[in-house]
Amino acid sequence: TGDGAHALLQAGTGAAQTIFGGGSLTVEGQGAAGAIAKAEVLSSGSQSIQAGSILVKAGSSAGSLARIAATGSQSISGSGLTLTAGGAGQTGEPFVAVPGASATIEGQSQNIDIFGAIVLNGGAGTSGNTADAILRNLSGAQDIYSSGTMTLNGGHTQSTTGILNLGTGSQTITANGGLLVRSDPNLPPAHADSSVLIQNQAATLQTINASGGGVTLLNSGDGTVAVTSAGTQTVSTRFVDVTTAAGSTGDATLFATGDQRIHTTNESTSGFSILVAARGTGTAKIESGASQLLEVGYPEVMTGSTSSGVLKVEILTEGVHSGD
Repeated sequence: TGDGAHALLQAGTGAAQTIFGGGSLTVEGQGAAGAIAKAEVLSSGSQSIQAGSILVKAGSSAGSLARIAATGSQSISGSGLTLTAGGAGQTGEPFVAVPGASATIEGQSQNIDIFGAIVLNGGAGTSGNTADAILRNLSGAQDIYSSGTMTLNGGHTQSTTGILNLGTGSQTITANGGLLVRSDPNLPPAHADSSVLIQNQAATLQTINASGGGVTLLNSGDGTVAVTSAGTQTVSTRFVDVTTAAGSTGDATLFATGDQRIHTTNESTSGFSILVAARGTGTAKIESGASQLLEVGYPEVMTGSTSSGVLKVEILTEGVHSGD
């Protein structure tokens, strides 16, 4: 879209929307500073999208959002998926806020299958007009799959970067190449109003699978980095790192209200199967409100050369470490 424009692809009331093709799909608000230009693909019924690489990118002006949304069930597949909010990727001060320039995909019973990488880039918004990058399920279950890596890069301020299940069903996150959830890597430290979340809000099962890589939570800022479930939680991966960086004040949290099971099969390059380390003044923790089972360095097939795994909880004076 250009300055002042609104690019809209919309199905009729209650009608299903199907978009099919092997080429790339770009939904981008491109308004220059001072000019709103939105881009949306909307369905008031069910929505099915099959494409190559999918880009949902907000513009550089206030309100220049980019959105794919359905009020019914939503199914999306492609060879890659990137969501980028306005103001993302800035590397120097003073940063430029882009209020209301979010990049979102939302629907019911959300199923997203990507045969490649998934990347979410949070932005820089203002109070009441955030710049978010979100995959949001509105009802039912949520299933997000990546055959490659899945990376959530937090925004700098007034931003939520997340995969959110607001439905009453389970949440399943699969990142075969590894899952990285981190605060703003481009202009640290992120502000306290910046959150990076994978969140299951129902009292249901949250499943995190990263068989070919690790699950890493890293907070180098003052906001929140968290993977949480209001129900139970199962994590299966090669290794788990939950850390905060030196100079940060925010927390890094892997938490379940119900039972929690973490199963690691190998080690990270630092030599640990599970690492919990608060190097800033915030808290790094792996915690359950009920029972907790840690299967550390527990390979699926035992061989004579296989490591038994190492659990490390750093005890430093700066922060608080918890592996309950």
